[in-house]
Amino acid sequence: MFDSALTHETAVADTTATKPADQLRRIALLRLTMLICLPLIIFTEPGAPIGEFLRDGLESVGILLVIAGVLGRVWSILYIGGHKNAVVMQDGPYSVCRHPLYLASTTAVLGFGLMLGSIILTVALTGAVFLILSDIAAKEER
Repeated sequence: MFDSALTHETAVADTTATKPADQLRRIALLRLTMLICLPLIIFTEPGAPIGEFLRDGLESVGILLVIAGVLGRVWSILYIGGHKNAVVMQDGPYSVCRHPLYLASTTAVLGFGLMLGSIILTVALTGAVFLILSDIAAKEER
C-alpha cells in the first residue's frame, strides 16, 4: 500500500515537469475553423427538405446538447480548478472520460450543428472540432 502511494506521488511529481500542450495553437485552429465555417453557417439553408416537426425536433435536441456541453465544461473546469498540468485527475468528470472538457466542447458543437438544421454543417463542424481536439488530447497524453 505504501509503494502505491509513493508511486502515485512520483507520477504526480513527474507530470508537473511535463510541458503542457500548445494551447495557443489549439485556440488558433478552432478560431480558424470557425471563421472558415462562418459563411456556411450564415448563408446556407438545410439542403434536404425536412418537415417542420423533424426540424423542431433536431433543434430541440441541439439545444439540449449545447446545454449539456456547457454544463459539462463548467463541471470539468470547476473540478480541476488550479490542478491542471500538476495532477493527473481521475475523479469527478475525469473518471468518466480522460478529456471531459474536449468531450463537452464536441457535444456542444454537435448540438449547435443540429440547431442549424443542416446535417452537412453538423458533420463538418463536429468533425473539425473533434479532429483538432483529438490532436491536442494526443499531445497532452504524451
